[in-house]
Amino acid sequence: MSGVIEKETRRTTVSPQTDAMSSYRAEKEGFVSGGRGCSGSDILAVLANLLLTHLLHRALPAHLARRSPLVRLAIESVTLVLPLLAITTVLGDRLWPATVALGLCVLLAWRRRRGTGEEEELAPLGMAKQRLSPPRHAEPVSEQAPLVGPADPPGSSLSHAQPRPHGVLRRRFTESDQMDAGVGSFVFSLGIISALPILKRLSVLAPQPLLIELWRSTRKTVPLCLLGLIRIVFVKGVDYPEHVSEYGVHWNFFFTLSILPLTGVLARRFFEASRANLALIGVLIAIVHQCLLSQAGVQEYVMSSTPRTTFVSANREGLASMPGYMVIYVLGLSAGTYVLPPSPDFLARLLRRQTASPKLLIRQPGKALVVYSSWTIIWWTLFFLCDAFVSAPSRRLANPTYCFWIAATNLSWITGHALVHEVLLPHSSKPPASIEEPTNIPLTFEIINRNSLAIFLFANVVTGAINLSVHSMYLHPTPAFLLLLLYLTLIIAFAWAIKSFKISL
Repeated sequence: MSGVIEKETRRTTVSPQTDAMSSYRAEKEGFVSGGRGCSGSDILAVLANLLLTHLLHRALPAHLARRSPLVRLAIESVTLVLPLLAITTVLGDRLWPATVALGLCVLLAWRRRRGTGEEEELAPLGMAKQRLSPPRHAEPVSEQAPLVGPADPPGSSLSHAQPRPHGVLRRRFTESDQMDAGVGSFVFSLGIISALPILKRLSVLAPQPLLIELWRSTRKTVPLCLLGLIRIVFVKGVDYPEHVSEYGVHWNFFFTLSILPLTGVLARRFFEASRANLALIGVLIAIVHQCLLSQAGVQEYVMSSTPRTTFVSANREGLASMPGYMVIYVLGLSAGTYVLPPSPDFLARLLRRQTASPKLLIRQPGKALVVYSSWTIIWWTLFFLCDAFVSAPSRRLANPTYCFWIAATNLSWITGHALVHEVLLPHSSKPPASIEEPTNIPLTFEIINRNSLAIFLFANVVTGAINLSVHSMYLHPTPAFLLLLLYLTLIIAFAWAIKSFKISL
């Protein structure tokens, strides 16, 4: 009898700790749920800071680009990473004063540089990788490897993976049901790099049978599905804080990513058969998606309090948002056809069979800026029209308003970067002698671009470890800021390590 009592006592002594963990989980899930996102002014301030950090980096003496890689990474962490972390944390309540202060720092840095008379002699941005076809013995570019580039500055694609110490990270910058730029920009950037097969097929590669392409794309979805299953096991196994209204009970972002390779194949085939503009294809998918949401009652069903008793009802957010992410991906494909080539009309000339023209391989900064600006205006116009007359942006639904917002924001980034790097601060026109020659591309960007999927997975693992080890909601702002800084340092160090050891995923 005493043994039974002792066993029961041991069982009850565990319950207070379990109750405490459950209470913290419920409190954290409640905190991150129901957010309203950023205001337009906040988004504009963050966008301005993204461009100002690039200006600040370009204002540094040119000889620093020839320093050792570790020194370059340290300098870039101070100029590119630290300011963006600060404005979304400790300076989050003073966005515009912080933006003005950063702008003054940029002006002072450029005045000092001009005073020294130092001229930049580095290779132009993107000149090291102008060719669309890889070297003869090089590996073909993956159609599924994500990109962190001008459309997706380092950190934004990891923004929904990073730990969130809410004592320092302002709530409007945390994951929100309405506007989450992280996942959308990740998919948009994936679409940009996936435009390479379209450009190659029309220029140098022979088309393959549709069934072979579909089979190869299906094989690429298997690792993503496995990652999704592994995430489910770990999240459920350790009672990780989550809110099911994000994707659902069992669904997660990896499952959403798994549909994109097939989407890319079908979109490319439709484009090759019809020669319809890829952006128009994306808009047509968005119209169908909105009809399903509003006319078929999908939106009402997803937003309802229907019990999650079946697979569909339990994962209705993830399933309903899939067409929206397909839209974002196709819009990214469209952007890639005029962002990746030397000339924005490269694809149009290929379609007219003017491949022999040497102008195809000449960078045209002014023309590119006009094209980027035009598409930016188009996507912002569609966003405001949908927001006013259709529905508010919702990441849970990935509705057309959200899709056009993602496209508009990313094209705004690209346009701003083009304005900075190719118009306001034009670089030398001298092409690099080799790919090892220093360019004005930050090393941080290069190492993240080289293996961004592996970095994304590593960031998720580190995020989970931190959130399980630290009650981030209760952290004081100073240690919380240091924790996030350590997190970003680990990400950059990991990116450099796998690049140094030539590890690829």
